[in-house]
Amino acid sequence: MKELNLYFMRHGKTVFNEKDIVQGWCDSLLTKDAIKEAELLKDEMKQLNINTVYTSPMLRARQTANCVCPWVKPIEDTRLMEIHYGYLEGESAKTLQLFYPKRYDFENFEGFAGGESWQEAGERFASAVTDIIENAKDQQNILIVSHGAIITWFLHQIDSHINKKIANLAYIKVVYDDSFHIE
Repeated sequence: MKELNLYFMRHGKTVFNEKDIVQGWCDSLLTKDAIKEAELLKDEMKQLNINTVYTSPMLRARQTANCVCPWVKPIEDTRLMEIHYGYLEGESAKTLQLFYPKRYDFENFEGFAGGESWQEAGERFASAVTDIIENAKDQQNILIVSHGAIITWFLHQIDSHINKKIANLAYIKVVYDDSFHIE
């Protein structure tokens, strides 16, 4: 039986986050403050003995991965990208809240017009996590840098009480030993 420590981290705050703009698959740079905050996490990541890093290919996730674990070359995987918000990408987050107030009802939400449903995005993300686990060595400590909504979906699959997006640069430890456990 393989035992792994998976650390799911949301990217740092972006310019779009500050302007309250929906990102999804559109991209934005980290703010200068977010870069500094991410660099402050280096020592924590060293103490966790992070030896492998996977990241979404979005610039904000790659910047975060490079700041928090500069000693590891991140492995990019498109399946770790955020849910696609369709026609609302690049629009005000207030518009998203107006049109989709129940977007975090993971079981019943049908998806974003021109974008993805939770089932589509979730299957994509879960397949990446499955491959990460299959390719890992026992006792490995793996950092997965991704995005707030899709990480929240994944954590909700483990614990149905989780339904609020994690904060920028927050990370959650998930132990895998033939099943997932949030610590």
